[in-house]
Amino acid sequence: MLMRAANIAYLSFSLIVLCLILHLVVFSVPSWVYYNNGVYSSYFGLWSVCGGMAGRETCTSTVGHPSFSHQGWYQTVQVFECLTLVAIVAAAVCSFVSIFLLRQERVLNIATIILMITSAVFILIASITFGSRVDSIPSTVMLSSYLYVPYGFNIVNGVLCAGAGACMLVYKVEYSS
Repeated sequence: MLMRAANIAYLSFSLIVLCLILHLVVFSVPSWVYYNNGVYSSYFGLWSVCGGMAGRETCTSTVGHPSFSHQGWYQTVQVFECLTLVAIVAAAVCSFVSIFLLRQERVLNIATIILMITSAVFILIASITFGSRVDSIPSTVMLSSYLYVPYGFNIVNGVLCAGAGACMLVYKVEYSS
């Protein structure tokens, strides 16, 4: 029974590390939306917007950019993604300490569960907000038709965060009994 609980704990920790790596990638890439008509390409993520002739794109920050500066929902998505990053890092630390250093510290298990479920909810809120409001950014095309791979990975990461929280919950139940 104890060996099974340990395997679940290692699985949970591995999922949390995977969530952290995936979130760092999704958080930093500038291609949540990608449009290319063969001559001109344009793409943007949470922090930068890029565009220009194919192969000669230039990138600028979304901070102060006229298309993004008055989009309150965009800043909301940025905030939720930042909070998610903080929560996943905190969960990684809590789970590492509770699994590898202080096995009797059950409060850290509960903290990890709460942090990972919170991360999943924040990702869900950010993804829904971004996907539903992206067309309000001034453009000549329907931007929601050009949501790109990192946006999808963000949703997958939310599912993985929920899975990591569920694994930690199973570990807590197994280890406590």
